[in-house]
This record gives sequence, C-alpha cells and structure tokens, in this order.
Amino acid sequence: GFASVFMHELGHTLGLGSFEGVDNEKSRFPWNREYWEWGPYRSCMNYRYVYKLVDYSSGDDEDYDQDDWETIDLTRFTQPGW
Repeated sequence: GFASVFMHELGHTLGLGSFEGVDNEKSRFPWNREYWEWGPYRSCMNYRYVYKLVDYSSGDDEDYDQDDWETIDLTRFTQPGW
C-alpha cells in the first residue's frame, strides 16, 4: 500500500513519467483497453499495480513495457555538494 505509493512518487522525482504506461488512469479498470495493453508493464508507476507492487519494471515483458531502472535519472545526485 503505502510503500508502493512512496515508490511511485519517488519514481516521478527520479524522472519516470514520460512513458505512456505511467499514470495512465484507464489502465486501472479491466473494462478499458488500456488495462490489457499496459498489463505487461509491471511497475508501481502503472496505476494498475500502484498498490500491489513495490518495484519498478525491468522491461523484460512484451511490447507495452519499459525498463524503469534504465530510465531512472540519477544525475541530480552527482552535483557538487553531494
């Protein structure tokens, strides 16, 4: 529950958000086409799994997936003073 929501919001802070499967409201309900399209994107960034997974996707599944770990932007932690 709360841990996965924390990971979801942290993902936004780390640059996850431009992928179409992130925050797609329609992916939450099985009567929507997007629920089935974005199902392979098993990530806490996908609203379908936001309360079920405490993990980011590795991008190993079908077409509607992305490697969140590869997409995370850690450059903010390489600034002087860190």
